[in-house]
Amino acid sequence: GAFALSLIVPDTAFHLVAGELEIWTRAENGKQHAFCGRCGTRIHHRAADRPNRLSLKAGTLDDPAPFAPIGNIWTDSAPAWSPKVPGSLSYPGQPDTFDALEAAFGAAQCR
Repeated sequence: GAFALSLIVPDTAFHLVAGELEIWTRAENGKQHAFCGRCGTRIHHRAADRPNRLSLKAGTLDDPAPFAPIGNIWTDSAPAWSPKVPGSLSYPGQPDTFDALEAAFGAAQCR
């Protein structure tokens, strides 16, 4: 798909309000994928090198409206019609670190 909206959050900020999570771990890199055991919806990912952070799928939030995009990754493979957010961070592929994205997200939430 063209989009995978994610929020990088401390794992302590995540609270499942209903259902049960199933976890699948990718053997080659240890990345954990959490999904709803009933419907299969992806809920979050956890990278082995960032065990205290979750990449929470924004579409699972009851109200994602307060969160605006602060960056884009994998822009080199984005469709030509994909909208660009003016002034946002942009990466042609996977960033070496997510530090700048996390800092920008934290600053945006403090306004």
